[in-house]
Amino acid sequence: LALAGPKKTTDLDAYNLKIGIEALRNEQVEEALSLFEGVIENDSTNGYAYLWLALGLSTKDDVDGTSVAINKALKYLPKKEKNYQSTAYRLRARVNLVQEDTIAALKDYAMAIKCTPELKSLYEDRAELYFELHEYKLSNKDYDQLLELDPNSPYGYMGKGRNYRDLGQYDLAIKHFTYVIQVYPNF
Repeated sequence: LALAGPKKTTDLDAYNLKIGIEALRNEQVEEALSLFEGVIENDSTNGYAYLWLALGLSTKDDVDGTSVAINKALKYLPKKEKNYQSTAYRLRARVNLVQEDTIAALKDYAMAIKCTPELKSLYEDRAELYFELHEYKLSNKDYDQLLELDPNSPYGYMGKGRNYRDLGQYDLAIKHFTYVIQVYPNF
């Protein structure tokens, strides 16, 4: 007796995944979730469907469901899909923060950055987390990386200014805040 393995994704599954993504983008969450679950029912190794399912569940604040789906996404997503991998790690980092596991969140942000080191928002997210942990030097290191990627980022300058303020380095804080006010008066 041979054991049946997972079914392979069909054209209908690919179509349902595409329609599910559109439904999720149009805030038709229940329809999207149903479509993603249908794809997974047909192919229990479809990492893309698990990722989109996790994204949909996260909009409903379903932390447990999101966590299960995101872990399966990370298990089944092709390693060459760095953008998808990065999105999955970032989402899992956010889930870990909801569950108050900052160590796991930091590890997931590091993995997301490893997948997509050019993605500025990852440095912003992790710098903010470091700030909340009062790890100002690590926060500034991420803001420095952000500014290397985007020398005109007001977030980088504001974040560093805030960190310097909390470190009591007021001259540096004023320097960074003044730059933002001069260059981005509406910020």
